[in-house]
Amino acid sequence: MPAEIDANELKSKLEMVHGIEGVHDLHVWQLDDTMIIASVHVMILSSQIHIFESIVAGAKKILHKAGIHSSTIQPEFIQSTQSSTKCESNCAVDCEEDWCCKDEGFEMNIVNYTAESFSGNTVQKRVSSGSK
Repeated sequence: MPAEIDANELKSKLEMVHGIEGVHDLHVWQLDDTMIIASVHVMILSSQIHIFESIVAGAKKILHKAGIHSSTIQPEFIQSTQSSTKCESNCAVDCEEDWCCKDEGFEMNIVNYTAESFSGNTVQKRVSSGSK
């Protein structure tokens, strides 16, 4: 996670985009000195599928203001706001890991990769955890 990015603040701003009911699996990493990349799952009511393009535009505007110019926004269509748990469609039903449902609060694992980490077939990573 680049030091200048506050993931909790970024998540809160994304949740304010009209049509987004919830955000999870927010990952931000820095590929090199100039490129910050993000991926995020956004929960959207199935009845709001027709505004998905405007939801993506709003989310990308927030990401761009944070200095993130390459992103993947994955929609997860839900039936109601009562079903907007962060792990509704993340893992298979019989997944033993089920890491996304173990903690009710927002938990984020931050993985920092550096350009120097990629040598041959070995990738080194440093992981830190934070919660809101």
